This record gives sequence, C-alpha cells and structure tokens, in this order.
Amino acid sequence: MAEYLRELVLAEKATKQAMNSVDLIRNIDQVGQAMGKTALNIHEIAINLSRQEKNQCIEPQIITQFNGLMEQYLQDRKELANAYRSLMRGK
Repeated sequence: MAEYLRELVLAEKATKQAMNSVDLIRNIDQVGQAMGKTALNIHEIAINLSRQEKNQCIEPQIITQFNGLMEQYLQDRKELANAYRSLMRGK
C-alpha cells in the first residue's frame, strides 16, 4: 500500500485514477495495523537491546545495525504520512 501511495503521489506523469473508497480505506487500515505492530516489535527489541547493553552482553555493531534500521523505519513512516496528506488533499 505504501508503495502504491508513493507512486501515486510522486509520479511525474500521474493521471487521476478513480478508486473504490471502501478498498482504499480498508488498505489504509491494514497499513496502519501493520505499522502499529511494527512499532510494538521495535519497542520490544529496543528494551532488550538496552538491557543487554547495560550488562555489556552485546556487540557494538548490533546496536549500529539496529540504529540504521530504526532510521530507515522512521524515514518510511515519514514518507507514508506525507503520502497520506497528499492523498487527503487530492493531489
């Protein structure tokens, strides 16, 4: 869904497409649920990493890798929010 919205909003030669509003709302709801589950998983991972880091049981590259993945997640979430805003504006 995020990829579809991104293509719809960012395409240079995008044409207006008629879409079924029920399907659109259902897809947006599914994306929201997936983002919520992802956020909970990230929270659990962060808690465990924090515990392991305090006990010095974790290698620094794992923390670096987690931070990189977290930055990517935040960027994707920002792009998705921008796509939703554009969609709501009708652009």
